[in-house]
Amino acid sequence: MEFTKFPKMENLQTAISAKTADFAAAAKLSTKWIATEKIDGTNISLNITRDGFQFGSRNGLLAPDAQFYDVHDSWADVAGLVRAIKSVGGLHIEEDACDGYGSFPVQISLYGEFFGQNIMNRLKYGRKSRFRFYAMLYYYPGEKVWLPYKQFAEHMRTIGYEKMLVPQLAHLAGGLSFEEACAFPNDQKSRLCDDTMEGVVIWPADIPAFDGGHVYAFKNKNEAFLETSARKVRTPLTEAQQYARDMNKVFLEYLTESRMWSVFSKLGKADDDSSAGEYIKALLNDAWEEFVQDNPEVEVLDKAGIKVVRSGGPTPYALFKTVQAKMAREDADEAL
Repeated sequence: MEFTKFPKMENLQTAISAKTADFAAAAKLSTKWIATEKIDGTNISLNITRDGFQFGSRNGLLAPDAQFYDVHDSWADVAGLVRAIKSVGGLHIEEDACDGYGSFPVQISLYGEFFGQNIMNRLKYGRKSRFRFYAMLYYYPGEKVWLPYKQFAEHMRTIGYEKMLVPQLAHLAGGLSFEEACAFPNDQKSRLCDDTMEGVVIWPADIPAFDGGHVYAFKNKNEAFLETSARKVRTPLTEAQQYARDMNKVFLEYLTESRMWSVFSKLGKADDDSSAGEYIKALLNDAWEEFVQDNPEVEVLDKAGIKVVRSGGPTPYALFKTVQAKMAREDADEAL
């Protein structure tokens, strides 16, 4: 699995005042422009090959045991997207997926935001952590190709996952002039919650945003949001919240390799990671049933508290990969 760091975008207002090289180059492009909402979350990538997929942070791939918010509790949220990308239309990572480049893509990476109450907690996005994506990179043998934003968005619609795009603020069909994109208001109500959004990002519609050494995408942050978020402080944990965190440590002791083997015995072998969410869910449900029998007092917690307690973090996926690898080795040994 390869990792490519997402290029750093300039702040639009700084680029305008400093007349940066990227801004000057962008102004000369003969393309329409798109404005999307800038989400207040953490950078995430979804890196997909024929053998499975792996999350990445801003700086690298995330190991199965990496502590990175609650991303490892969210495999099921992207499992369908991964399957669609691997099997639908021109997005195959299969032997019939030439896609006009004379060779086959060996990896596809999506870039976006992972956000929610347990991440930045500056906008009221809700308790559940969510994904939204804004860019796609194709890996061909010896070449990496960034898709233009319009092509990327059309691909996501084709495979039925338009809902996982970052909110688009300007109509994709018509697009904006560069001047209109630079002047696009950055203080609108968020499309994802009732708060004012963090800002906007502007992208060239028909040209890759990262090309020829330039970064043509720009972020335009809402100054009022920056001032408000800077004043916010984290509130102390309530007694119930601290209890939920403490009980989560106990629950993690119920997530064992032997329990995952039991799950595999019921569900069968998993040839790749596309079904990891199903195995992880079965593991968590089985462990929870025994855990509640041993610790019935946790049921007095509210729904949010229960979610904290039964969070598996990276452990379930690590167990899934361990058992999957051991079963593969057993099959290989039997074949000899």
